[in-house]
Amino acid sequence: MNIRDEKGSILVTVLIVMAVLALLSTVFIFAATTEGKQSALHDDKIQAYYYARSGVEAALEWLDPDHYQLTEKVYLYGDLNGFLVYTAAQSGTDPIKVEIEPKSGGAEIEIAAEGTYGAATERVNLTLALQVEQAGATMPPFDMALFSMIEGGSSSETAIKLEGSSRIIGTAGTNAAGAKSVYFGWSTGIDQGDLYIGPGASANQVVVQVNKNGNITSGSIIPLEETRVYPLPVFPDFPDNLVTRPDFKTPWVPGLYYEISADGRYNLIEVTSSRTLTIDLQGGTRIIRVGTLKVEGTIVLKNVGTNGKLLLYIDNRFTTSGNHNINVTGGGAGNPGALTIYLKGNNPFGGTLPNGYQQFNFVGTVFTESAAVMIGAGSSFNGHIITNGGQVKIDGSASVTNGIIYAPNALVTVTGSGSAGSIVANRFSAGGDAQIRYNRDQLYLDSFPFDIFPNDGGGAIGGGSSSVTVTDYTWQ
Repeated sequence: MNIRDEKGSILVTVLIVMAVLALLSTVFIFAATTEGKQSALHDDKIQAYYYARSGVEAALEWLDPDHYQLTEKVYLYGDLNGFLVYTAAQSGTDPIKVEIEPKSGGAEIEIAAEGTYGAATERVNLTLALQVEQAGATMPPFDMALFSMIEGGSSSETAIKLEGSSRIIGTAGTNAAGAKSVYFGWSTGIDQGDLYIGPGASANQVVVQVNKNGNITSGSIIPLEETRVYPLPVFPDFPDNLVTRPDFKTPWVPGLYYEISADGRYNLIEVTSSRTLTIDLQGGTRIIRVGTLKVEGTIVLKNVGTNGKLLLYIDNRFTTSGNHNINVTGGGAGNPGALTIYLKGNNPFGGTLPNGYQQFNFVGTVFTESAAVMIGAGSSFNGHIITNGGQVKIDGSASVTNGIIYAPNALVTVTGSGSAGSIVANRFSAGGDAQIRYNRDQLYLDSFPFDIFPNDGGGAIGGGSSSVTVTDYTWQ
């Protein structure tokens, strides 16, 4: 190799080294720049988060104590120096924006705060669970899978009785302090929750556990600090100023379309031959009063909109046969708040024994004045059951889900493979493979009619003479 060749080789090596150094420099500069940006973004995100937390704190300061009984959404806009309150959304560049909204009929308040700093925006949510005290009484929250209101109880008048392989998933409670007033059969028990018994009561005295080798609860047995009081709901007066209309039936007509699009009072509404009755809400409240409602077809709602609802007042009887649907499809599908049935008299909702249960699929709320509620034969009930009567029975493979059974005077019985959500009862009994499964997110508290509860001022819970305290905070 001559000198010229050696110089050429050295030159190539130098160029390669320079290229590698340039590449490394570029990578280093890029990494340093990226790390700097990430660090700056991280700092912005932290600051934005604390802005959002400051918004929540401002909302809490505004709420406490004068605004817990909020009835409409409120907006806060501002910065660390102060906030302005609006009743409608505002446009602007404020770094902190907060929405405060009543939920669950006034039983909760949701705070949603957004903080912006630099290139980052962070959000924080806080839900407040409220407890309303009225005229010396307390409306407890719906925080258990089951609560039995009876205070005494005995082995012959049990507050809670589980037989077969029935289970409660979630916390259960009772005011009962009587001897042997809570009974757990061999394969029964409570999963994922505690058992509360009457104030000052002893578990050894109150609870009967057949299977001495097992645990009746995955949690603890705890005496209540005080007796729980769930008030009786007030059954409404029926409207008497509606236009009287002729019986509505569904005979064969071309096109087979049947519609009610106005308020009215009927002696009979009969949906026959698997036909469909459409009720047009026109985005508002439709009020219908009827002596007897007979459904052998389907009822659907249309033009429900955001706040539309059907109030259906039944003076005498509700009957159905076959596997038919009420508010399961159409504009109100899946929304129990879109339909409320009020049933007078003593004719049971859902059927009677020994004649057998009526089978149907239902989405809505039912409130009976004194009638029993009987859900069986594979029926599906999605919503709330409210009654001042003495009996609620869920049997067979029937299910009551996504709502509350509120029956403070009733013996509530779940048997067969029946299932239900949250229950307030006078007494409770379960057998077979029954399950009571608590899921707060599926209680449809936003559609529960809290205005059925009285207060000393003649209004509803949340109005009149009352005081409100916060019982729980849930952060997201």
